[in-house]
Amino acid sequence: LTHEDPALVQQVVKNLLHCNNKFGTDEWVNLRAQAMISVLETKPIEGARSLVPAFYDRNFPMDTRFGMLSWMVTASESISKKFSGKMEFSEYIRVTIQGLCGGASWGK
Repeated sequence: LTHEDPALVQQVVKNLLHCNNKFGTDEWVNLRAQAMISVLETKPIEGARSLVPAFYDRNFPMDTRFGMLSWMVTASESISKKFSGKMEFSEYIRVTIQGLCGGASWGK
């Protein structure tokens, strides 16, 4: 995703969120989390802009919503190192915090 169109991130996030764990395996949960964290680490702003509104989508169960929060927090550590002193990290924090606190009125 590093050199891909940022619009592709939204589709990748959407596909990962709508995947089903048909066999109930723990490995699937870990692979999904790793994939989402990788997306966030590669394209943090676009990934956050896709995940934050999805957090308020009533179609997702609570375990998926908690996963979204966990993925954003886990990715933020490597994002802060990779983008230290750059505008990308500040924008990532702004998008996530403002969006999750209802600043963009996604929760209504």
